[in-house]
Amino acid sequence: MTRSVAVAQGPWIEASTVAFRLLFGATILGALLWSGSNIQQVPSDSQAIVLRFGAIAREQGPGLLLALPRPFEEVTLIPSSVQVLKLKIRGLARDPSALEADTTYGVVDTDAHAGSGFLMTGDAGAVQLDATVFYGIIDAQRFLFEGPHLEAALEQIFLASAIAVCATRDLDTILVARPELREPTTSTSIGAAERREQLRTDLVHVVNQRLADLNARGAGLGIQVSRIDVETSLPAATRSAFDFVLTSSQAADQTMADARTDAERIAQNAAQAVDLSLHAADAAGSERIAKARADTASVVQLADAMGSAAGESLLLQLYRSRISKIIQKAGRAVTVDPNSHSPLILPGPTR
Repeated sequence: MTRSVAVAQGPWIEASTVAFRLLFGATILGALLWSGSNIQQVPSDSQAIVLRFGAIAREQGPGLLLALPRPFEEVTLIPSSVQVLKLKIRGLARDPSALEADTTYGVVDTDAHAGSGFLMTGDAGAVQLDATVFYGIIDAQRFLFEGPHLEAALEQIFLASAIAVCATRDLDTILVARPELREPTTSTSIGAAERREQLRTDLVHVVNQRLADLNARGAGLGIQVSRIDVETSLPAATRSAFDFVLTSSQAADQTMADARTDAERIAQNAAQAVDLSLHAADAAGSERIAKARADTASVVQLADAMGSAAGESLLLQLYRSRISKIIQKAGRAVTVDPNSHSPLILPGPTR
């Protein structure tokens, strides 16, 4: 009887032993896996913050991270300090109902919706900004604590900074609204184009100043803005009017440029005509003077030689050369002695 009971209990004891061993091995394996669960590789574009019982224990850059398993330590990965993050500002977007009213020229329900997306300028103008903020992490601990609310806080800081910056500028130093205005020509003056380029720099400076003020009060976000991309535009209701003014100004400038070109061409043609007339007159005058000198050369020589034997000889020579030409042109010649006192009867013309 006793032998049969021992034989019956043998397989159960053996099975329990095997199960216990398997359970013990699984427990050991689970403990080993749990002890190494927080050992991980930090990527090159990230950094790790180790929390020990909820408090920050240490920070570590890219590489192999050794940390105690949960719940003793927790590892949180955040972007590295060299990585540039960006935030699209959505608080400056136009309300959908206002957008629909702008396209249909309808009426907006409330004044808040009607003014959504507009920023007032220093000369009582209205402008729309489409902005993207680029920033980097300078304090990992503060960035970790402010993580869930960081983008909302940064957007509010940018909105306040944009309102302050736009209030100190007129419309033409934010965007090209009135191109007909003349730029200053002095070397010490800054034109509207330069001030428009400086708008982004001023926004970055004001936003970083507000972040520094928060950090000084112990409520910093742990970030610093490196660049702000801004696209400016006019409200839809006034854009067509400004476009018409811009088109008219460009057309007027083109007309003035064409008129200046025509005037310059006419002036050049007139100058060329005057030069040609002067050259032709000089040439004709020189030719006439030369011809007159050639025609009067003999007379001048005779006048210089009068009263001398050479002059009488020259006069006789000129007489003979000229009288021969006159006689050749005459149809008939009658010679008469100048010393004769006899009457001379010449036939008249035949009828």
